Amino acid sequence: MSGPKSANYRVSRGAFRSERESRRQAAEERRRAANEEARRRVEQRRRLRALGDEVKEIAAQWRHAREEHGDTVPAWRQEPEFDRLIQAAADRRVASGELAGIVDSIARKVAQARREFALQSALSRLHGSLSAAGAAQPAQRAREEEKALNRHAEQVSDLLDALAPHVSNEERQTLANRGAETIGALPGRRNALLLQLRQDVQRANTAAKERLSTIRQARRWRQELAGLDGPQVEELDRSLRRVVDGEAALAPNMAQRVKGVVLNASEALKREYASRVIVEELQQLGYEVEVGFETASGDAAATLLRKPAMPDDYHVELRGEAGQSRLHARIVREADGAEASQSAERKRTDTQTEEAWCGDFATALAAAERRGVHARLTSRIQAGERPVETIAPLAGKREPQRPRRRRKVQPRARSRR
Repeated sequence: MSGPKSANYRVSRGAFRSERESRRQAAEERRRAANEEARRRVEQRRRLRALGDEVKEIAAQWRHAREEHGDTVPAWRQEPEFDRLIQAAADRRVASGELAGIVDSIARKVAQARREFALQSALSRLHGSLSAAGAAQPAQRAREEEKALNRHAEQVSDLLDALAPHVSNEERQTLANRGAETIGALPGRRNALLLQLRQDVQRANTAAKERLSTIRQARRWRQELAGLDGPQVEELDRSLRRVVDGEAALAPNMAQRVKGVVLNASEALKREYASRVIVEELQQLGYEVEVGFETASGDAAATLLRKPAMPDDYHVELRGEAGQSRLHARIVREADGAEASQSAERKRTDTQTEEAWCGDFATALAAAERRGVHARLTSRIQAGERPVETIAPLAGKREPQRPRRRRKVQPRARSRR
C-alpha cells in the first residue's frame, strides 16, 4: 500500500464529447432565453417608423402631383392598405418573426409605390409635352414613348427584384430610391442610369454573398465554442455574435484566435471533468466534500474530502496542477504547532488511514476509467514512510456536500446553422 501519490490522467474522446455536448445544450437553452427577441423587435420597430415616414412622404407627393396635373395622375389607393399593415405591426402582441414579415412586406410595397409614383410623374410630363405640341405631335409617337417608359420601369423593377436576400435593408432602400430616380429621368439619361443601377445591384449582390460567407464562418466558429467555458470563450463568442448580427467584420487573425481559445478551453474542460468525476466516485464510496477551507499551502484549487469512518482530524486532499493533466492525492491531518509531534500511536493511525485511503483511491480510479477518465500513477510513497502532512485546524466548517446522482448525457450530433 502507499501513502501520498500522483497520477497523470487523460479524458477519452467519447467522455469529452459527452460532457461538452451536455454543456452545449445548457448554453443553447440560456442563449434562447436571452434578449434576442427584444433586440430583434427593437430593430423592426425602428424600421417600421422609418417606413411609416416614407409612406407619408409618398402620399404627400402623390397628392401634390394630382393637384398639379389633375386626373392624369390616378389616385393612390394603397394608403389605406399601408395604414392597416402599420397598425398590425404596431401591435405589441405580434411575435418578432411575424413582425419581421409584416415590416418586410411594407418595405417592398413602399419601394413599389415609389417606383409607381416615379412612373406616373414621368407619364404626366410626357402627356404635358404632348399637349403642348398639339396636333403637330403624331399619336403613334406618343404611344411609343409611353410604351418605352413602361418598359423602362419594368426593367428597373426586374433589377431590384434580383437583389439577393442578404442585401442589407439600408442598401436595398438606397437602390430602390435610385431605381425611382432612374424611372423619372429624362429619356436621354435613362439608359445610362439603368446601366449604373445594374452595376450597383451586381456589386450589392457580390458584397452580400461575401457577407453571407463571413456570417456562416462565424457561426461555424461559434459552434466550435459551444459547450466551452471561460472569459476568453465568452469574449470571443461576443465578437463572433457581432459578426453574425452584421455589426462587425471578422478580424484578420480570427482563425488563429479561435483555434487557440478552443484548445485551451477544451483542455480546461477535460481537467475539470476529470477532477469532478474522481471526486464524484469518491463520494459514491462515502467521502464527503469539505466546503470553505484553506490548505497549508494556500492552494485554492485543492479539494478536501473526508469519510465518516476516518479519525476526526484526518482528511483527503486532492490538488491539480494549473494547466496540467495531473492530480496529487494525500492524507492530511489538522494540527496546530503543539500537536504536530509524532507519537507511536499517531504513526499507527497515520499508516492505517493511508492504507484505507489507498484502497478507496484505487477503486475510485477504476470507476472513473469506466466514465472515460484514464489515470496512470506516476509516483507513490509507501504508507507510513513519511509523517502525514499537517494543516491548520479548519475554522467554520460547513455541512459536507452529499454525493449527487450522476446524470447520463447521450452524445448528440452537432447542429449546423
